[in-house]
Amino acid sequence: MTDADSLALLFNGLITFGAGLPLGYVYFKKGIHLRAFALWITGFMVYGLQLFARFFLAIPLSDITVVLANIVAFAFFVLGTSILLEQLRKFMILFMPFVGVALIFYVLGFPTLSAALGVVGLYGSMAYGSFIIARRLGKLAVRFFAGWTLLFVSNLLIAVPVPLAAVNLLAGASKVVIALGMLEQKFTTSLLRLSRYHTGLVKPDVSQKGELMFVIGSSHEGDKKKNMAKLAEKEIDWVNKHLRDLATERLLTHVIVRHGSDDKTESKDLALASALEDLASIYGMVLIKLVPHPKSTGEKEPKKPLTVEIGDDPVDFIGFLSNLFRACHRAEISTEIIIPDLSWLTAGLGEEEVLSYLIAQTTTLQTSNIVLTCLLHPGLDSDQFIESCKRFGNQTIEL
Repeated sequence: MTDADSLALLFNGLITFGAGLPLGYVYFKKGIHLRAFALWITGFMVYGLQLFARFFLAIPLSDITVVLANIVAFAFFVLGTSILLEQLRKFMILFMPFVGVALIFYVLGFPTLSAALGVVGLYGSMAYGSFIIARRLGKLAVRFFAGWTLLFVSNLLIAVPVPLAAVNLLAGASKVVIALGMLEQKFTTSLLRLSRYHTGLVKPDVSQKGELMFVIGSSHEGDKKKNMAKLAEKEIDWVNKHLRDLATERLLTHVIVRHGSDDKTESKDLALASALEDLASIYGMVLIKLVPHPKSTGEKEPKKPLTVEIGDDPVDFIGFLSNLFRACHRAEISTEIIIPDLSWLTAGLGEEEVLSYLIAQTTTLQTSNIVLTCLLHPGLDSDQFIESCKRFGNQTIEL
């Protein structure tokens, strides 16, 4: 192996080992615990260690330990992709025969033919899997697909008389493209949504208990705009983490936001409602928008997540909420409904009326496995109302 080959191999190994870091950050730091991510991270680690072993121990590419390490690494890649797409049988049919025949030809002494079949079985499976992901996620997965396709092509060059340095440089570059694709936040969260689509929503079970939960923000006293901004930031941080957890659990979630025009809530709506819409879109939640002039019910937009616009009249909203409870109960699906602001509702109906309604729904929530989460705001909601909510709610969280 020439010096150029060695340096290119080291470059390839460093890039390969580092390619799993974006997924590690998403998995451990952001808490998006998809099995596919864990398997892909393991695959990159094994793949990178194999390249490092070849560099530091001068193990030839044709050595049986290198061959087996490659098979193990791509077994993790393929298994993660097949689980994500719910196509385990199809990927095993594609993966196993090529690998099996490649091993037979390797034992019989046909290394070139064995390498070609192995590349088709190992790298071809991932190129095919990335193609399916790109077809379903669109432009969000273009880099991911391009990277795996380029890696497939670069390893096919092993079977032809091309300098090994060129193969390693091209393979390393392809992994840079894969890593850049995985660094896109919308790509990883879209994979989470894709996983939820395939695995389905969670049916009621013992662990999912219906309840009435209140989340209490900080006070609005003092500088109105400054404190509202701080409150919105705290709420956004909490809702972001909460929605991420719900998405990981594949729990059907409705996020209700109101685009109010009154002076009391306008500045908070600008920050909070906009952020909640973005979060609902990222995590694949049902977004229910309360607007003064909703679109016609006949207008449908073919995009995910589902967005529903309804009027912001308090009486009509209570009726809508009751119908939503009944629909979720009939569907027998564990559900969480998040209302980030009750102040407009209490302003229209009165605090006693709203509290009585919420208390009356407690039995329905528990029997239907529905969690109703309401955010309360000191300064917008009275102290008496907040204390009553804390007393009658099943759970209270103070930010």
